[in-house]
Amino acid sequence: MAEAIKSALNRRKSAPTDFSPGGDYSPLKEEFKPDSTRARFEELVNTYRNTNDIRGRALSGFDKSVGNGGSLLQLMSMVKGGELPPTSQISRVINKIKFGTMRESATTFQGRKVVDNLENSTTKGLAAFEEINGNDNAQEIIGSMNNIRKKTIDDRKEMTHKAKESTIESKSDFSTAGKDFLVLANGIGTSSSFRKALGDMFSLVSAMVQNKKLSSEDNQPLIDRVRNLIVEVRKDTSVRKSMSSLHSLYGTSFTKGSSAMKDAREKAEDHPALEDYRHAREHAKDLFSRMGNGYDVTKLVAALSAVGVMVRDNQNIRELIDNAKGFGDWAMNVDEDELTADEFESRSKDLIHQSQSVFTEEDSKQFDTLSHEFKGYTHAVQENPVLVEYKNSMV
Repeated sequence: MAEAIKSALNRRKSAPTDFSPGGDYSPLKEEFKPDSTRARFEELVNTYRNTNDIRGRALSGFDKSVGNGGSLLQLMSMVKGGELPPTSQISRVINKIKFGTMRESATTFQGRKVVDNLENSTTKGLAAFEEINGNDNAQEIIGSMNNIRKKTIDDRKEMTHKAKESTIESKSDFSTAGKDFLVLANGIGTSSSFRKALGDMFSLVSAMVQNKKLSSEDNQPLIDRVRNLIVEVRKDTSVRKSMSSLHSLYGTSFTKGSSAMKDAREKAEDHPALEDYRHAREHAKDLFSRMGNGYDVTKLVAALSAVGVMVRDNQNIRELIDNAKGFGDWAMNVDEDELTADEFESRSKDLIHQSQSVFTEEDSKQFDTLSHEFKGYTHAVQENPVLVEYKNSMV
C-alpha cells in the first residue's frame, strides 16, 4: 500500500505542467498564410485535450469555450460544402466564442499568445467579411448560380438522371459552384500571389495576340513568360486551387448564364435562368467593388463579359481554352526538369501559334482593357483597409 502511494506521488511530480505547443514555439512567418494561426490553435487544443491528470481527467477547458459548439461545427461544415447562412447568423455564431475562457485554460504565455492571435484574426476576419459581404452578396450569388444550373435544359436532364442514381450526388453537384466561388473570392481578397498570377495570365494572352506576326524564334520571350507563369502557380497550392475554381466557374455558371441571355435574345423571350444570371451579376459587382474598397468595376466586368461572349460564340476559342487547360494540367504535374525540356517548348509554341491564329486585333483590345483594369483593381484590393487589417492579424 505504501509503495502504491509513493508511486502515485512520483507520477504526480512528473506529470507535465506545460501543455502548450512546446518550448520550440516560434512566431509565424510574415508571409500571409490564413490557416497558420488556426493550425497552431488546433495543435494547442489537441495537446490539452489529449493530456490527462493522474486520475484520468482531461485537462482541456477549450471545448467549453465555444457557445453552442454544434452551431459552429455546422457553420464550418456548410462553408466547406459551398453553402453560407445569412451573414447575421454567421456573426452571431462567431461572436459566441469565449476567447477569455480559452486564455484561462492555457497554462503558458505561448499558449495564451496563440489564443490572442486567434481572437485577433477572427475579429478582423469577421469585420472584413461583414464589410465586403454587405447585402449578403455571397449568399445571393451562390443561390443564383445554383438556380442557373437547375434551370438550364441540359442540366435538368442531367440532374434528373443523377437524382435517380443518388440524391446525395445531385445535391453535391449543386454546391460545386458555391465552393468554387468562395475559393475564388478568398483568393482574390487574400492572396497577392493569386492576383499576380491572374494579372500575368491576362497580360500574357494580350501579348500573344499583339505579337502574332513574329517568327517562331521571336516568340521565345513569350515561351519564357509561359514558363514563368507555370512556375509561379506551381509553387503555391492555394493559387492552383483558386485557378482551378476560376476555370470551373467560367466553364459552368458564367458560360451557362451567357448562353441563357443569348437564347433569350434569339427567341425574343426570357430564359428561365436569365433573371438569376442578372441577379448574380449585380451582387458580384457589389461584392468585388466592396473588396476593392469601392473601386468601380464597370469596365472590368464589361471586359470579362466580352471575353465570355468570345468563348460562347467561337468554337475555335473554346478549343484553344481546352488545349490550354490540357497543357496547364500537364505542366502543373510533371517533374520540374520537364519545364525546360523540348516537349514544354514544343507545346508552348503550339499554344502560342493557336492563340495568334484564333484571336483578332479587336479581341486583343478586350484583353488589353482586361489586363489594365485588373491591375488597377488588384491595387485597390491590396490597399483596402479592412483587408490590410485582416492580413496583418494573420501573424
